[in-house]
Amino acid sequence: MKNINILIYGSSAREHAAALAISQSPLTDTLYTMRDFKIPDAKLFQPKGKNLKAIAQEAAGLGINLVIILDEKILCSGAADIFNKAGIAPIGVNKQFSQLEKSKLFCKKFMDKYGINNVPNLSDKSNLFPQVIKVNGFCKGDNCTNIVRSKFEKNNVINNIQDKEYFTEEYLEGSKIAIITYVCADNIIHFQPTADDESFTYCPVNLNANQKLKLNVYLCKLEYALKLENAGFNGFITSNLIWTENCWCVISYGISVKTAEITAVLNHLKNDFLDILITGSLPEYKSGLSATLPVKINKSEINKEITIPKRENINIYYQDIKFAGDTMLSSGEEIFILAANSENPSKDLNEFANLIKIDQKVIITNH
Repeated sequence: MKNINILIYGSSAREHAAALAISQSPLTDTLYTMRDFKIPDAKLFQPKGKNLKAIAQEAAGLGINLVIILDEKILCSGAADIFNKAGIAPIGVNKQFSQLEKSKLFCKKFMDKYGINNVPNLSDKSNLFPQVIKVNGFCKGDNCTNIVRSKFEKNNVINNIQDKEYFTEEYLEGSKIAIITYVCADNIIHFQPTADDESFTYCPVNLNANQKLKLNVYLCKLEYALKLENAGFNGFITSNLIWTENCWCVISYGISVKTAEITAVLNHLKNDFLDILITGSLPEYKSGLSATLPVKINKSEINKEITIPKRENINIYYQDIKFAGDTMLSSGEEIFILAANSENPSKDLNEFANLIKIDQKVIITNH
């Protein structure tokens, strides 16, 4: 393939991770990003359009022929379909299947139809505590999923939700993993699972033989369901699973990838990420273990100069940072995602994070 001009739509650390991986592919002709990630030869795309249709047309006018969309809210608004109509091949779930995250009812029907284990619902009158209250629709933040341990807590949560639709589910305990599935035409690819442990996210996850077997059973059901539903998109679905009662149970679906998960996977990946996305080739992995660690600061340290040491075998992905010339400034409370692949990545990341310096003087800038 020649002349693959790619736009990474979005500006967070997960887009930085994807952009950096794709910039290293020989298949990439020109890479456009919507934020300056300081990637050599990448071009900045700053659209003048105020809506997705106008933005897609601007992108097409630049010769962009592939867009990677990782933002769930944008996907729910039909971004993949809009770019596709503009003649740009999208990597991102279409509007129909964005309902796997946006609509609890759609998601439940999908899983029940294909015999996929999921969390049982509870009636509003149930006295089985703790319970989990989930807000229906696309939702981010602390009010989306609430664990309640009494009727009093439950009433408070429902009052705060106000007129939003919600569902009540059983509270399950067990080991949790996330697994990213990439749908590529007739090919469906599953990356190695990730799991959180304290501040770190790891890839791969140490599963016993029974857990691996049951995970394969689940993934076969998911593949079967997506093929029979004629999913009709190239994009990511993330399964959030919990091990309970000798099986994997779906807690929820994501219609993209979270930052911690994609950075852990990409740092463990051995072969060309863009080739996987375009051709559906199988992932190959490095030896060792990959881990990611978010670097957070206090509010008092926002708008301060950041100094990072020379790095070896550590990838840094920009989250809440900005540049004033060559000076790097903090612009929020989570400034970086660090990632490493080694025999002991958590030790490597902690040591590196401790070397990052935040200048205590306030930086005044017009940028």
